[in-house]
Amino acid sequence: MTKLSRFVDAARLPVMPEVAAKLIPTLSSDTVELTYLRDVISKDPVLTASVLRWANSPLHGLSRSVNTLDAAISILGLSKIRAQAIATCMSSAFDLPEGLDRGRFWQQSMKCAGYSMWLALAVGLDESEAWLTGMLLHLGQVLIFQFDKDVAKQLAASNLKSVLRWQREQDLLGVDDAQVVSEAAKCWNFPKEIVTALKNCSNPLESAKFSKLGGVVHLAAILSECDVVDNQTLEGLPKELLSRIGADAQWLAEYLPDPATFVDTSVL
Repeated sequence: MTKLSRFVDAARLPVMPEVAAKLIPTLSSDTVELTYLRDVISKDPVLTASVLRWANSPLHGLSRSVNTLDAAISILGLSKIRAQAIATCMSSAFDLPEGLDRGRFWQQSMKCAGYSMWLALAVGLDESEAWLTGMLLHLGQVLIFQFDKDVAKQLAASNLKSVLRWQREQDLLGVDDAQVVSEAAKCWNFPKEIVTALKNCSNPLESAKFSKLGGVVHLAAILSECDVVDNQTLEGLPKELLSRIGADAQWLAEYLPDPATFVDTSVL
């Protein structure tokens, strides 16, 4: 048993909700039927209501209301609905410990997911897969709370940004929260691309095998923690990493999104 697997085992990994357990294997398939996705989600009334709220969110700017899962899937697409459904299941599986503000935590996670999706669009990766990976990233902090509450409270009180927090976690625990959630994602049978991206994203350029998705999520984590993201912010991002993922600086500057469009915590 590896150090990470021992860590996750000791941290009492939550049981994956049944709906998510059925949806996760479909992430590796390009032939998922709309009816299968609808039937799986519809078995959970709370999840169904959450997905419909998300579909009707002002973030999507739809001209008419969406009242059925079939309509939500046909308008927003299988990939987006599936990713949102899995993320909602994950949020319900984790009880955030004292010391982590629920609203702030999920707002941060959604900003990271949104920037991951935007960067994925810029470099030709699957946007829904990137969104989901960004949403999963910070769940490792919850597992660290379960494993060592004192260290976790110390880290939370220090309010370090992701890159510095990952370094501090390595110093104190020998692992970081991105690696921890990667191990959890492996236990939950997420696709290898997501597991590898999470494992490598805390230090993507030093990983034995470079993960483009991991690089995207690393940059998204940095951007999600900025009070203001503008051209100056983009210029301060690690240039070698931008080059490795194939990001075009001019495109990023031209299509810089409003982070407010990423956040709708009412659906979680």
